[in-house]
Order: sequence, then C-alpha cells, then structure tokens
Amino acid sequence: MSIPYFPGLEPFALSADQMAEVQTSFALVLSDARLTILSKQDIRSAAASVHSGPGVYFWAMGVGNQNYRIYVGKTKSLARRVSDYMKDFQAHSPNDYKIRVFQQTITDKHPEAQFRLHFVAASLETYSQVENDWIQRFDPLLNRRASANAGARDSFRKAFEAYYRAGFEEILTRPHSAT
Repeated sequence: MSIPYFPGLEPFALSADQMAEVQTSFALVLSDARLTILSKQDIRSAAASVHSGPGVYFWAMGVGNQNYRIYVGKTKSLARRVSDYMKDFQAHSPNDYKIRVFQQTITDKHPEAQFRLHFVAASLETYSQVENDWIQRFDPLLNRRASANAGARDSFRKAFEAYYRAGFEEILTRPHSAT
C-alpha cells in the first residue's frame, strides 16, 4: 500500500523478512532520527551507546504500518557522520544535505513519519564491502543516483556557478599585501 502523495515509495517498502534482517543485523541507534529535532548531544549519546568505531548505518522510515528502505552508508564515526547531515547546506558536500531534504519532503505531507537510524560495526578494512553488500541487498531509495529534470539541473548549475563566481571574485578583487 503506497502512502498518499508518494506512491513512488512503494518499491522501497521493507518486507517482513527484510525488517527481521535489519533487526537482527543492525543495532537501533535512534528510533526518532529526524534531523531537524535532534541535538548533537542526542546523537553523541545514542552513537556512543552503540559503538564508537567504524561501521555501516541504515536509515529506515516508517509511515503507518509500513517501513521503507531509505539509505545505507559507511562511516568511521557515526556521531560525526550524523552531525554532518545536521549541518546547513555546504557547497563542498551537497550530498550530505539529501537526508535532511528527504526527511523534510516526507514530513511536510506526513508529519507522523518516523525515521530510524540503525548501525552495524565493521572494521575499516571491511566497511566498504559491508556497505556495498547492504546496498545490493536492499537497493535503498537514496542510494540510487537522482536524476532531476533539465530545468532543475539548469537551476542547480546556475546556483553552483553563482556561488563559485562570487568566491572567485572576492579572492581576485581583494588587494593582497606583498610579502
């Protein structure tokens, strides 16, 4: 059953078997992981209670009785990684902002949506492979490459260009003292 406004989520529904696999393979870090309401202290406390080293995290979303596969990622520090997602937009790493934008998109129409963060420890030597294995197994929504329409791509290109032009002009027109 798709949720109103977002029928495109249906292919990302977690089956009962997949949900059981998540629950047995991952530790639940945060049952309410909405980035707009968490504090950095909430994250540090929750992450420290699970594991402080490297591993793979899994974002799931629940609306009503259905759960959805949202994102799988790897990190050397879960607390730091989730803190990155909480930051305002950063031009050097716009990808960090996608979880927050996704959560806002969903909660604008479904404020009851729950976002859960799960984590499984993995060594630095294996965490890339563990991440890839989970991505292959679950094919989460946000692990797919987004393809915006031509108008959105053009708007993004223009904003990106304006941002960097302003920075370059600031550097190039500022008088520098000779050393």
